[in-house]
Amino acid sequence: VSFRSRSGDKWTPMKLVRRALSFFLHSKQRLNRNHQFALVHLFDKASWVKDFTGNVRSIISALDDMSDTVELQSFNATSLFDLIHQCVPLPELEGDTTILPPPYIVRMLFIYGRSNGLIEFRNKESFRQLDSSPYFFFDAMYVHEPQSPENRCEEIFDRLCDLDEKGMSYIFEAARNPTRLYDQMAKLLAHPLQRPLQSEIAYRLHNIADLTDT
Repeated sequence: VSFRSRSGDKWTPMKLVRRALSFFLHSKQRLNRNHQFALVHLFDKASWVKDFTGNVRSIISALDDMSDTVELQSFNATSLFDLIHQCVPLPELEGDTTILPPPYIVRMLFIYGRSNGLIEFRNKESFRQLDSSPYFFFDAMYVHEPQSPENRCEEIFDRLCDLDEKGMSYIFEAARNPTRLYDQMAKLLAHPLQRPLQSEIAYRLHNIADLTDT
């Protein structure tokens, strides 16, 4: 599978995701120097690759050292959420959580690139414990082949959407379209506590003259 830009350049999914993620991480760092990032790799189960750091280059370097995984028929998401629950402490709930801001939030950005590997759970206990916190957010970017009878892209995307039990997630997809991938990653820049619901977002380009004309 390759992505083709309007200029005709071709990108493998791994290289394109690396490029889009690099833009995303550097943009988040410019917005707030206190942001920290960690990296988890998915194979038959999840493995912790890079601990939390504010050094974006070290995250990208760790990503460069990762290789494409073999397509599997399923992915055990239990291992992923067990790992997150074990390694990532969530803020304590104090006072009125609808008014008082937390010291920090935890956002999990799940980038999935398998077109036939269904997402399955053997146990949802860790997922439910994480998801019960008002300071934990699950977002997803699904990079896949064009939908066809030979793959299970629609079913996989539906399962990703099913993980949004609180209705607070941003879940996007892109199939061989670099511009769409970059656009979706840009939408993920917003702070989860400061953004509208995904069902309510609408982006439009305006003429700058119209915006400044009084």
